[in-house]
Amino acid sequence: MVESINVDITHINTLNQQGVDNLRQTLEACNSLEEQAARLQQLVGSFRI
Repeated sequence: MVESINVDITHINTLNQQGVDNLRQTLEACNSLEEQAARLQQLVGSFRI
């Protein structure tokens, strides 16, 4: 019984760490996208019609 609980807790910890890693990657992607959008806005702003 205790061993089963330990296995379950280990599994939960693994899933939690994967969630943290996914969140970190998502935040990095969002920051990159924000920088790219700002650069694109700057470049497009230089065009005149």
